[in-house]
Amino acid sequence: MRIYVIILVLFLVHTSRSEVVEKIVEAVVMVQSIPADGFKFYYLNSNLGKGNIIEIKYGDEQSIMQHWIKDAPLKLTTHGWDTSVDSKSNKQSLHMWPSVVSISSRWIGVLLPWILSSKYPKPAALTVPVSAVIATFLERVVDITKINLNDIHLIGYGLGAHALGSCVVVILKREKWPELLVSLNAAGPGFQNFKGKVPQLSADDALFVDCIHTAEGTVGYADSLGHVDFFANGGEAPQPECKSIIEFVTAKFGNCSHRRAVELYIDSIYNRRSLIGVSCSSWDDFKDDKCKTNPTAFMGHDTEPSAKGNYYLKTQDSSPFSKN
Repeated sequence: MRIYVIILVLFLVHTSRSEVVEKIVEAVVMVQSIPADGFKFYYLNSNLGKGNIIEIKYGDEQSIMQHWIKDAPLKLTTHGWDTSVDSKSNKQSLHMWPSVVSISSRWIGVLLPWILSSKYPKPAALTVPVSAVIATFLERVVDITKINLNDIHLIGYGLGAHALGSCVVVILKREKWPELLVSLNAAGPGFQNFKGKVPQLSADDALFVDCIHTAEGTVGYADSLGHVDFFANGGEAPQPECKSIIEFVTAKFGNCSHRRAVELYIDSIYNRRSLIGVSCSSWDDFKDDKCKTNPTAFMGHDTEPSAKGNYYLKTQDSSPFSKN
């Protein structure tokens, strides 16, 4: 119960960036209130093969050296609040996310205990202590493997995007930034209305913060968050093929559209340079063809750090999603 009291204070008090560091460091101590077996860290590399995933227990990060491959970027991914550690969808994601191994020699999947409550506000409040666990785990991996922080790519889905952003605040004590943080439909509820009062994802959290929006108006963050923000089909729910009233109402406030960000990112790995966004001031201007001559950028895995601002695109209903 203590953990919720501390986090709720963050919603009520204006919090500066330096104060966020202190709050998260304090949360490292408080995190013992979360069951130790609530966190699952899974490791995969190209030598092990796509079907072979190794669990790395929190506190036993040294065991990662048995399978470590030197001199390649490390991808660390997290999921959102709508799945539990042992849920069917998370187990499926363990086999879905390793598609990044086709373009990276190393991958760590983090399964988080968001579902300590069926009510959304509690998992949202847990972002700070959860990020403290990820930061501690990642710092240990960095110390053990000597990997350069610039070789670490963070990919967060929903609440996971905010957790990774807060995690980076702790790591910044090293005065180095991870090279890339990808946000896949960062969560809106519990964050958007508390901007400046609760730690959340921002462009300060990595050398390049790349955001994909697919569920504004339901569970997604409505505003720009990163160096570049892509708004697929306007970034709004419902996304194509999520338009059924029954599906929309029964899918936990638009999870079909929420998951689309993950599906688009994975599609960008299998179908390279196929999803192309157009720089534009608004979705309405994009639909009215007012931005046809504006700069374009690849969305997903091949987004270049030179891309800045807001980009819009339309997609197909299913993979391959490109309309180009």
